Formats: sequence, C-alpha cells, structure tokens
Amino acid sequence: MAHLRKVQVTPLIDIDTATFAAHYHQGLRWFLFEQPDQAGPLCDEDVAETFKSFTHAGLFGGKQEQSLRQAVGSCLGTIHAGVLSPSTSQLRPEVPRW
Repeated sequence: MAHLRKVQVTPLIDIDTATFAAHYHQGLRWFLFEQPDQAGPLCDEDVAETFKSFTHAGLFGGKQEQSLRQAVGSCLGTIHAGVLSPSTSQLRPEVPRW
C-alpha cells in the first residue's frame, strides 16, 4: 500500500471561487505527484501556447466563465507545481528567487 502524506502548499494567487480552487489544486497535485518525469518549471513557450489555446477555444469571450476558471485554475496550479520539489513541496533549489 502506498504511503500518502498531507502536504500544505500556499497558493501563489488569491483563489476567488471553489471551482477555480479545485482545479488549481488538481493541476498542482497532478504535476507534482503524477508527472514525476516532467518535473521542473514549464517553459515559457508551453505556457504561452496553453493560454493561446484557451483564447482560440473562446474561453476569454465572457460567456464561459466556469470553463475559464477550470482551465486557468488547472494551468496555474501546474505552473506553480513546476517550481516546487515533489519531495519537499518547497521551491526547487535551482529555481531563482525574485
């Protein structure tokens, strides 16, 4: 049986809705614990392409607020997870502090 531990990660942004929060935490958990081979910060081009795809899907048109919160929440959770260490949930040593 796998050992599970509870990890507290402070969000980088103010989470304003339950929908956004749920998807932010899903993106965070997915990238940290289910994608260990992709660990590390996402490249800028991937992030830009993701938001371009949201635009092409019409998510920023004002009519799909729920879908937008789900998509952006997941994406931002994944971006946040990319700078964290899966073993400590702290900032990776190789990631510069600003």
